[in-house]
Amino acid sequence: MLVRAKADSEAEILRSDAHKDAEILRAEGAWEAAKLIESSEVAVTLETIKASAAAIKSSDKFFFGQHPAYIPKMLNSDMV
Repeated sequence: MLVRAKADSEAEILRSDAHKDAEILRAEGAWEAAKLIESSEVAVTLETIKASAAAIKSSDKFFFGQHPAYIPKMLNSDMV
């Protein structure tokens, strides 16, 4: 029973170390990708657009008009 407990704890330590190494590798890859993106203004703009799009839910509604004065008219409309 003691042998089994030791083996289980050593296996858990190995899994933990592997998880740590994988996280470090992912973080280093993300860092390199960010440095590459940062070197291009176009890439920065595209990533900003992607992040903005990801933040908008499908249930969110946006209204675009030529003048802010249109908003009260829309709110008073029978269509709302």
